Amino acid sequence: MQIWILTFNRPEALNRLIYHFGSQNQKVNIFSNYPSVQIREDNRKHIDKIIINSLNSEESNSWCARSWNTIMMKVFAKDEEAILIQDDTDISMEFMNWINEQKNKYDFIWGPAGDQFHYIRKSVLQKVGWWDERYIGCYAGDAEYLKRVYMNYDKDKISAQDSHNWGFVHNPCGLQNHVITTYNSKTIDTNYENQHWEFERISGDGGKTTETNPTILHAQQLFRDKWGIDLDNGRPVIDSLNRKMPEIDWYPWATKKFEITYYANNIT
Repeated sequence: MQIWILTFNRPEALNRLIYHFGSQNQKVNIFSNYPSVQIREDNRKHIDKIIINSLNSEESNSWCARSWNTIMMKVFAKDEEAILIQDDTDISMEFMNWINEQKNKYDFIWGPAGDQFHYIRKSVLQKVGWWDERYIGCYAGDAEYLKRVYMNYDKDKISAQDSHNWGFVHNPCGLQNHVITTYNSKTIDTNYENQHWEFERISGDGGKTTETNPTILHAQQLFRDKWGIDLDNGRPVIDSLNRKMPEIDWYPWATKKFEITYYANNIT
């Protein structure tokens, strides 16, 4: 099983997470959307590989959908399962014991808020397909992917505990006790900003609040255009029969390689 940490220039949080995985005898991989990665010397022994998205500017958004797709292609070329986690989280000292127990029950474990953490097996990718890269920031793409998993995969093999207003709880397995995302935990870096805060700060009058943040408004409109309903509907299900916009097979060569069946029914 591979472990991948997606990082956005939060070195204190990143090094804390690396250390906590290492203390449980786990090596991690780093995918950075920032041009540089700061790793403490004592943490280097806990790292398998570091990949820097060198095409990304430090002023660019993180494009989470593309990042997760890239990571999945790397993971599933060799392995059948992965832990995918963002850098502004922490894990409990019993995390690996917990995940090793739960992955015997579930093929997909998600939470506690959006794509902060998910455990995923290759069989999920084969049934659900790629993240939709039309969601260019880090909003709504995670909501859609979770809902698509719920629509297209065996519900008995899914565990979700998402606290967003678009989220839901299904087969809870104690995730919130082992993936830690409290405010004090997230803000360990003195310059911490999540992507929404940063965009609202630098966008001036065009994006000072969530209500005027253009990336969030774009994502909400895209979801509405694609599925015919608002994202923040408080329901886990989006009805594929109401689809207003065709799915895109972002990587048809990889779709063939990984034997993904999702696009046969959803491309038109």
